[in-house]
Amino acid sequence: MKPFEYYSQNTKTFYPNKSDYTIVYVYDKGRLIWEGNPESFKGQVFNKDVVTQRVLNEVEYKEHLRVYNQETSKLHDEFMQDLFEEFSVTTHPKRHKMFNYAWDKGHAFGFSDVYSQFGDIVELVVND
Repeated sequence: MKPFEYYSQNTKTFYPNKSDYTIVYVYDKGRLIWEGNPESFKGQVFNKDVVTQRVLNEVEYKEHLRVYNQETSKLHDEFMQDLFEEFSVTTHPKRHKMFNYAWDKGHAFGFSDVYSQFGDIVELVVND
């Protein structure tokens, strides 16, 4: 089994930040006077009558999120398969039920806790 940190480190991409996919537009009297990202907008000074509009590029943001979730899901599945191999239950008919129970009880505390929970359940279910 790989180190627990391996399964929690999505190395293909980072979690997308909406501000990376947002453009700020500033209008004065119906005319565009400035556009840029939210970070550079913070330093800008305009008169009080301007209108600002923030536009999220949802297509690109959702694509980045899809790629991130896909890779995270692969790591989760890899952890599950490695766990089954570690405890020699790759063909046990209740392996997924045991994993789901261990995941529910331990994932908030990390993969090591899921591992521990799974080990306890395997001992009860398989070794009785």
